[in-house]
Amino acid sequence: MWRFRSNRPANDNLTQFLTPAKLRLITDRAVAACDTLDGVADGVIDDPRACTADKFDVASLLCTAGDAADCLTSDQLGAARNIYQGPRNPRTKAQLYPGWPVGSESGWSGYMGSTEPVRADFWRYWVFDDPQWNWWTFDFDRDVSYAYAKIAPLVDQTSADLSAFKSRGGKLMVYHGWSDPVVSAYDSIGYYDRVLAAQGTQAALDEFYRLFLVPGMGHCSGGPGATTLRADGDAAPDPSRDILALMDRWVEQGKPPDDFVASRMAEGSVRRTRPLCAYPKQAAYRGTGDPDDAASYICR
Repeated sequence: MWRFRSNRPANDNLTQFLTPAKLRLITDRAVAACDTLDGVADGVIDDPRACTADKFDVASLLCTAGDAADCLTSDQLGAARNIYQGPRNPRTKAQLYPGWPVGSESGWSGYMGSTEPVRADFWRYWVFDDPQWNWWTFDFDRDVSYAYAKIAPLVDQTSADLSAFKSRGGKLMVYHGWSDPVVSAYDSIGYYDRVLAAQGTQAALDEFYRLFLVPGMGHCSGGPGATTLRADGDAAPDPSRDILALMDRWVEQGKPPDDFVASRMAEGSVRRTRPLCAYPKQAAYRGTGDPDDAASYICR
């Protein structure tokens, strides 16, 4: 939905509000401002929530003398703000979906489309049953309500009541990239928090649910951070470094995954390792030791 709202000027089907170059500009400036908030300079914003407006404000990129490669026009600035905010119902002001974190901007362009937003066909064929449906007519009040009534019961899995799953011995382990440009990491955090509220205590939730947030990871994989979560090719992968083996150990041996070592690969070799900590804990640099070695961090 954010793509309908954010990537086109009014009555212009050819010009993209936020070009890939402008989105890369935003990400580069955000990373430059907030990279070292975690005590390490590695080209990654460890926790975008710490990259607050007093440290990086996208408004600081507003052009002062016409459009240029190193600034944003007022329309481009407005579009970026819309995406950070997330879509809202224009009548009730209700949040329809969370906004996207600072640092995810460079990935947005792949989902805006060149002549129309990516996923427009979802609305044409799934929601409206009309191949000729014009996305320009999208209404964030009327059409969202219609889609919720028609499609949500078929595809949405948003219930926070996982008591039946838990009672059967189910284990849920979720990972989400902080720089995911498709599904906001704030959505996974919001769901986790709702399940926590339903369970009542952190201890009750920890019996069966873990969330790992991956700094710098894009949509499911990739990105500039330590985003390799599998030890592919290992006959017996180390559960502390392979997310599937970690899940197997939890299910088969009852050992819960409180942390996990992710890797950054380059040319077939490991160049950096970082611990991923079960939410809400985060990896913190100890202040000494190799910043590219997971042993130099602690979960807290």
